[in-house]
Amino acid sequence: MRYRFNQQFFMIESVRLELYDSKGEFHSIAMIYDAGEGEWYCENDIEVSRYKYVVNDIIRLNDSASSEYVYDEKWEVWSVPTENIEEKPYLSMYNVSDIMNNGVRASVKKTEYVYDRSFDIYVGVGICNVKGLHSLTYMCFQPDGRIYMLEESSMGQFEPNEADYEVVFRNRISRIPGRNAEGMWSFQVYLDGKRVVNDYFIVKKKIISDFVLCDYKM
Repeated sequence: MRYRFNQQFFMIESVRLELYDSKGEFHSIAMIYDAGEGEWYCENDIEVSRYKYVVNDIIRLNDSASSEYVYDEKWEVWSVPTENIEEKPYLSMYNVSDIMNNGVRASVKKTEYVYDRSFDIYVGVGICNVKGLHSLTYMCFQPDGRIYMLEESSMGQFEPNEADYEVVFRNRISRIPGRNAEGMWSFQVYLDGKRVVNDYFIVKKKIISDFVLCDYKM
């Protein structure tokens, strides 16, 4: 079977296919980059029970071409080798805000924040047509390009029928020193391994104007 990974990242150095075979044995296979097709691939004859892609030995993503996903003993979501014949969940909307008490849809989207106090920034997404187990992977990058947050969230495990979900990811910007927090933060959201959100927000420092009063004498 041929496995393909064609999601786009900045500076991909390696992609591995991690899998468990039908006997429960673990395998890690290095994938090869095909410049003509713009994708990473590998082929094997192993009878696979579940698998996942691993980018740069850090970022773990499922296969959007699959239509079935399962938990492991650590509650991580894995892809099952199946053909994607069912209607997949899809992104209905997303929001970025420092306040998301009333839910994703009721929040006001913001792109700039002033770093004059401790605060968190929330990225909320609305997903429709969820039936069965699916996963959302959230990645947030600091202004210097380092990964600040990498989180996987599952949804729909016990849904016999299609349902809508709202999932909120919390960026604890208050943990970052002010100088390091300033700049453009980028974030991405992947639904079952497929990128559905690619956006950014900006953190600025508060500008304080000082007025000096002078007493002139004639």
